[in-house]
Amino acid sequence: MEDKDRIIAQLTNEVGALRSRVAELEATEAERQRVERELLEVLNVQETQTASLEQANQKLEQEIRERSNVEEALQEAHQKLLDIVDFLPDATFVIDAQRRVIAWNRAIVAMTGVAKTEILGQGDFAYALPFYGERRPILIDQVFDRSIDINANYDFVKKQGNTHFAETYVPMLYGGKGAYLWVTASSLYDRKGNRIGAIESIRDISEHKAMEAALRSNAESIKHFAYCVSHDLKSPITGINGLTHLLHRQYRERLDAKGKKYCDQIIKASEQALKLIEEVNVYIKTREMPLDFELITPKDILRIVKDEFEALLSVRQITFREPETIPDIVADRLSILRVFRNLVDNALKYGGEELSEIRIDYQDSDDFHIFLVMDDGVGLKSQDEARLFSAFQRERTSRGIEGTGLGLAIVREIVEKHQGKVHVESEPGKGATFIIYISKKL
Repeated sequence: MEDKDRIIAQLTNEVGALRSRVAELEATEAERQRVERELLEVLNVQETQTASLEQANQKLEQEIRERSNVEEALQEAHQKLLDIVDFLPDATFVIDAQRRVIAWNRAIVAMTGVAKTEILGQGDFAYALPFYGERRPILIDQVFDRSIDINANYDFVKKQGNTHFAETYVPMLYGGKGAYLWVTASSLYDRKGNRIGAIESIRDISEHKAMEAALRSNAESIKHFAYCVSHDLKSPITGINGLTHLLHRQYRERLDAKGKKYCDQIIKASEQALKLIEEVNVYIKTREMPLDFELITPKDILRIVKDEFEALLSVRQITFREPETIPDIVADRLSILRVFRNLVDNALKYGGEELSEIRIDYQDSDDFHIFLVMDDGVGLKSQDEARLFSAFQRERTSRGIEGTGLGLAIVREIVEKHQGKVHVESEPGKGATFIIYISKKL
């Protein structure tokens, strides 16, 4: 019995041990399964992260390729811009936002003798050295800072929109020969509107200046010649006119019909010559004399013109019409009087026998006072209109009518000196309309 009990106890202990071992194994298996699950989760996360990293890497590679393409395109565009600047006919240079030279073209190398390699990348007003022998602000610097006063270094400076203009004489250029320069400078902006630099172009206008001086000299010579000729001609013609009048008055009864006719022709021709001389003098004065701009009343001027021609208008039964109101304008009083006087005189001379009305009208625009001088006369042919305002040009309908051919040329000169223009609209048999534009910015 004792052996049996011992065996049973031993078996019971072994069973208990086995049960403990089974419980341990079951716990270990559960732990293993948990670990496997966690490992699978980690692997899944890693796979997801790896896929995300691969996608991010691909996107980064694409962005790098695109950035590289953009940079290459920008470099290509920049090089094209430099090539364009290099081949510009005007001397040109470009500076960046720090005012360092980034472009210096062939023309400016030829003008200054300074090679591109000597100045590219230079700042601190280095671009002024080849022109003035010192570092100082020039026109391009006013693009960055309008407060910079450079007017003393130029004959004149002006600004229009984003562009600055100037003219100056630079004695250092071309090895000390010097040159007159026309200079322009403008800002350069990126797509966002930020200033990234500026460009200045310089044109040698020395030949143009020499031509201007020659033209001024010739104009003065011609003006002096015209005054001398008119003065020298006026005295003998006045004498001829006076003597012929005296001959006609005192010896008329002794002259036969031919003699009387010759006297009348001499008087008429001499009076026409005197009138031509006077018109030449007026034409020259119109071109040369400065105008006195003031606030004037056009209605007063039209009243004077009407009074001057009242007798002729009455005899020919021609109606003179004008607007009830015309605003005051800024203009030269005597010049505007001459414009209306010449145009009314032109209508009376060339309007023909059927002329019955001369009408003045006024229109307003943003930039101009517009005056219309209209008549219902014979009108003009189209070929007359093109040359009508040239000196010593007369209408085809003017044969047999006294005139100098300067009246409308004087009108054009006056109107252009008022920053305006004049033209005519007409058809044969339907009258003529002269349209005069006087600037409002005088």
